[in-house]
Amino acid sequence: MHRLAGTSFPYDEVATKLALSLAIGLLIGLEREWAQKAAGVRSFAITALLGTLTALASMGLVLVAFVGLCLLILLMNAHFFSNVIRWR
Repeated sequence: MHRLAGTSFPYDEVATKLALSLAIGLLIGLEREWAQKAAGVRSFAITALLGTLTALASMGLVLVAFVGLCLLILLMNAHFFSNVIRWR
């Protein structure tokens, strides 16, 4: 993996993933256009790129999302926990 001097962002890795997702989206879109389906090349290319960008952006947020999910579960069950504490 080649990185630019002074940075820690993997440009070549991200570019490779984006190019691969675009190529797969284009191939699926071409196949659908040849089969006379409604969604074609543009739809699948954009969807593939957006999916890849979302996956790349979410990698750094996995821990934050997990903690947020745990807090949300606790908040949604606060009534249950307050009843359990009262019964003791």
